[in-house]
Amino acid sequence: MNGFITLENGGNFSIRWTGYDEIIRIAIKELSLLDNSNELSVWLDAQVPNENEDDRNSVPFYKENGEMISRIIDVRGLTAANRRLFWTALENGEEKLLRLGNVYSDLNPIVITDLMKMHLTIPDNIEIFEEDAEYIVTNNDIIKKIGPGWAN
Repeated sequence: MNGFITLENGGNFSIRWTGYDEIIRIAIKELSLLDNSNELSVWLDAQVPNENEDDRNSVPFYKENGEMISRIIDVRGLTAANRRLFWTALENGEEKLLRLGNVYSDLNPIVITDLMKMHLTIPDNIEIFEEDAEYIVTNNDIIKKIGPGWAN
């Protein structure tokens, strides 16, 4: 069972769901150190199970309120500001994981390094041609808006 992070070019980074959860937890941890990141941090926290929801073998998982959560994030659906915050947090987390190892996180450093290498080769030049309350239309895709910051 895997988690998926869809990058700006539409390509997917796929990883075992436990690694996916840890990547998101690293982002949450690092967002707490960045300005204007609280809303994104709270939203990301809802995308991974807490100790009462984590049965350690389910994809998707169910929140305590019964809502089903898939381990899939399409970063193209985040606002441009939230994409920058997300990637800055992971860049900071990668540096700390490489320096501190298991003291910082149980994630294998190769995983976050591979994700960041993929990200750094992709320009964040998403051009929105149309949008409504739920979706944006780019030159080659229709993407569901996710996360905070979208004006309604």
